[in-house]
Amino acid sequence: MHRNVYFWSQQSEISIMPVILPVKGISPQIPEGCFIAPNATIVGDVVMGEDCSVWFNAVIRGDVNSIRIGNMLLISEDALKYQIGMDMNNKLVLTDTMVEQRKQAALDLLVQEKSYDRVPEYSALTSALTLNQYNLKRYQLAALPSLNAFWSYGSNYGSTRASDMFLFNRYSPSSVIGIQLNVPIYNGSLRHYQVQEAKMNIEKSENNLANMKLTIDFQVSQSRTTLKNAILQAQSQHHQGGHKKRY
Repeated sequence: MHRNVYFWSQQSEISIMPVILPVKGISPQIPEGCFIAPNATIVGDVVMGEDCSVWFNAVIRGDVNSIRIGNMLLISEDALKYQIGMDMNNKLVLTDTMVEQRKQAALDLLVQEKSYDRVPEYSALTSALTLNQYNLKRYQLAALPSLNAFWSYGSNYGSTRASDMFLFNRYSPSSVIGIQLNVPIYNGSLRHYQVQEAKMNIEKSENNLANMKLTIDFQVSQSRTTLKNAILQAQSQHHQGGHKKRY
């Protein structure tokens, strides 16, 4: 069912028709009391209730599934409320305040100093480098003499009767105190190769850390460029919207 909808301009009165098309031989069913905006689109298996309104730029597609609409519904505002899970009885107010807040947050990100430590992969590589450095020190210090002190204490008693083991006054105490000095002489060049391997692991960790820094720098630069372009696009759209409002 087609109907004429008139749009008033400063020059002339123009007759504009909404797009109402059948799909697979099934046409939309629209009662006479419904309002269909000029640039609205309704196609396919769509059955509308009484006194409904389909507002500008709204699209109702019944090409895949059938759509049934109750009485006295505003297809635009109510559809948006349903999509975002909002109560139909609440008033819907759209503002650009959130856009301004997001834009300010984006500007703050552009001037924020980058921190490598905030990247988990970089922190993991830093920890690996620290462990390899400690491992090198361990092998290097293994060539030095080590001095250890020890002390032990015990009591001994011998008897042929098991009941005597509870007579603690018959036990003979003994203790040992000593100092042990270990001087490495030769281990078949094992320590030398361990030190070389530890140095190679440190160099490998440093290279991985440098590559991770380059990757983070590239990602930060790319993200800042994308963010700048998005901010400029938003400002341009906001500026064009201001001109449209004035005209």
